[in-house]
Amino acid sequence: MAYCLHTLQQNNNSNPTHDTHPETRLMNSIKSKLKKNNAMIAREDKGNSIVILPTQQYESTIQDFLHGNNFITTTRDPTNTFQTEIKNTIKQSKTLSPSDSKWKYINLNPSAPSIKGLIKLHKLG
Repeated sequence: MAYCLHTLQQNNNSNPTHDTHPETRLMNSIKSKLKKNNAMIAREDKGNSIVILPTQQYESTIQDFLHGNNFITTTRDPTNTFQTEIKNTIKQSKTLSPSDSKWKYINLNPSAPSIKGLIKLHKLG
C-alpha cells in the first residue's frame, strides 16, 4: 500500500475526475461514515492520539466551557476595530518608537482566534 509520492502525483494528474487510489478511497470512506453518523475526529490533549466522538457532544462541551468561564460570545468580529485603534495609537505616539519603525508593531492581516477543544482522556468526565 506504500506508493511513491511521484507515482501518486502522476496518477492523480492523469485522471483528476476518477481517483482509484486506496488512500483516497479510504479517506472518502472515513469522511462519509463520519458525516453519516454525525461524528468528528479531534485531537487528544495529552499524547499524540485522535478521538472519534459525536459532533453534538464536542459542541456541547465547548459551550459548557465558554459559559462556565464567563466568556462573552459575539456575532461580530471586533478585530478590525481593535486594529484601527492600535494603528491610531501607534501613529500618535511620539515616544513609543521611532517613526520609521512603527510599521513593525502593526499586524497586516489580523484575525480573531478560533477555538479548538482538545479532548482530555486522562480526566474523568
